[in-house]
Amino acid sequence: MKSTNMNRRTFIKCVGLGMAGSTLASWPAATQAQSSNPDASGKRLPNVLWICPDQQRWDTIAALGNPYVHTPNLDRLVRMGTSFTMAHCVAPVCTPSRANFMTGMYPSAIAGCKNGAAYWPDKAPLVSKLLKDVGYTCALAGKLHLSSAYGETQEKRPPDDGYAEFHFSTSPYQGGPANDYLQWLTTKGYTYDQFKQLSWSQQGPLHQTTWCCDRAIDFFTRQRNGPWMININMFHPHSPYHIPKGTLDTADHDLSKLPQPRFRDADLIDKAHWHFKPKAFTPEQVQKMQTEYYATIELVDQNVGRMLDALERTGQLENTIIIFTSDHGEMLCDHGLNGKGIFYEGSVRVPLIITGPGIKADQQLDSLVELTDLAPTLMELAGEPIPPAMQGVSLVPALTGQTAHMRNFIHGQFYAGTGPAPGSEDWTESFHTMYRDQRYKHVVYHGYPGGELFDMQQDPDEYTNLWDDPDHRQLRDELLLKNFNASARANYPVMPVMQNSDSARDKLKLAPGATFINQPSAQDIAQWVSIYDDGAGHRIEVDHSDAAIKLYDASGRDVWPTADADLKYAMLRTCFDAFVFSIDPGPERTGRY
Repeated sequence: MKSTNMNRRTFIKCVGLGMAGSTLASWPAATQAQSSNPDASGKRLPNVLWICPDQQRWDTIAALGNPYVHTPNLDRLVRMGTSFTMAHCVAPVCTPSRANFMTGMYPSAIAGCKNGAAYWPDKAPLVSKLLKDVGYTCALAGKLHLSSAYGETQEKRPPDDGYAEFHFSTSPYQGGPANDYLQWLTTKGYTYDQFKQLSWSQQGPLHQTTWCCDRAIDFFTRQRNGPWMININMFHPHSPYHIPKGTLDTADHDLSKLPQPRFRDADLIDKAHWHFKPKAFTPEQVQKMQTEYYATIELVDQNVGRMLDALERTGQLENTIIIFTSDHGEMLCDHGLNGKGIFYEGSVRVPLIITGPGIKADQQLDSLVELTDLAPTLMELAGEPIPPAMQGVSLVPALTGQTAHMRNFIHGQFYAGTGPAPGSEDWTESFHTMYRDQRYKHVVYHGYPGGELFDMQQDPDEYTNLWDDPDHRQLRDELLLKNFNASARANYPVMPVMQNSDSARDKLKLAPGATFINQPSAQDIAQWVSIYDDGAGHRIEVDHSDAAIKLYDASGRDVWPTADADLKYAMLRTCFDAFVFSIDPGPERTGRY
């Protein structure tokens, strides 16, 4: 079945990809590429086409429930494979999320927490390197973004990222002479400022999204022996959009037909623990952002269709694993917010569709999954053992119909994900963690009182924060312990022993006599115990191997079972905060994108 190009009215005027009258340059010459890909033993290995637009939220695919956006080619992927409708990124901002899904490890475990970090710490191999080592030819087009490419600076690549081809373009306007897309654009006779003045239909064939997919088609339609993998990491639908004024076609619909953002006046209460402030958007602002955001998603969709057609034309579609996901979402005016970096659904929940040989078709699963799970999934699909250091779980049992359940909970972490950087010193450095099971979402903002607790079954739009509700206090505190344990376990087996962390002391303004220690558990040397002594007669020990807690008073008695609830909460919360502030978030940052 051929992909369907956009041929009816949508929220935007056609960009002209693959349609009559298109100004799109001709595709690279399609050869009959190798489709069997046997390895040295004769085993047939699948190709991998990994498509990752930047900042595309989960609810932006027509076949998965959004009637406002036209995505016939993503709809085709939904029919071809398995869609995880409850997929979450671990860290809802670019660099730590990419560190997570490219290694199968949590950002805190590999010092990859900061967006715009100066360099990649290289504490874990990328899955592209692991696949290269077993015979894959790997390539990338667009952004890797494991370190900064702010301003005119080129991203510093890992010493061995596994890529035989690397077509660099973190964004369509950063990186200067090192930005391959901008250099290509000059060969077409345009600077980027001139490109922005073109009509939307003229922009389409010259757009960075199209350029990334041109590189992919050129790569995988060449004659070669052996399997291949390519990451297509386009910048959009990340803002800014640069859609020319007057392009948006709103003649035959009104605001009532657009999905209104999840917003109540209570969302405007200033939250000091966030790195941005909510605002009340006007209907016109909402409409403009939604239509521009959907426009760039529809451009992504059309290019997905071009790649599907090229795979089919060259006889490779049936032996290619296709992953479609995003590094994080976009708030899109929900709760008075734009952008990412928060644990609301719009920011932390992402699309995830996987198709390929042996993968069940037209399957939609609401199992909780993390992007941590992608690297181990790829290793198993390639017939390779999953490295023991990988912290994700393979999704193969779900993809092949053996089970519909993958995880009991999602762990989310944001450790100095954004913060002071050149030109953005007003941003605060935020530290927050999330524990989310099928029923509840529990979020701690470390260093600040309070937090968030949402009943995701009764309140899926996250309007009612139950954190201070007396009827939910016991649940809140039980989830606090689960959140702490999940955060600690996210660092196994590489967690350092942290003695009286200066970082924790400074951030928490601990009393002179207070101490914090993290050390191996007496029960299991591979697990850890966190200890906090307030210097005033109380000491808490949280053993993460069995979730056991002990709270000692000045006499040395364990009083946890009978202690006052306020004291238990305060000691556990401070111990948790000290643990988070003791994690090394990674190198200094030189930029934000």
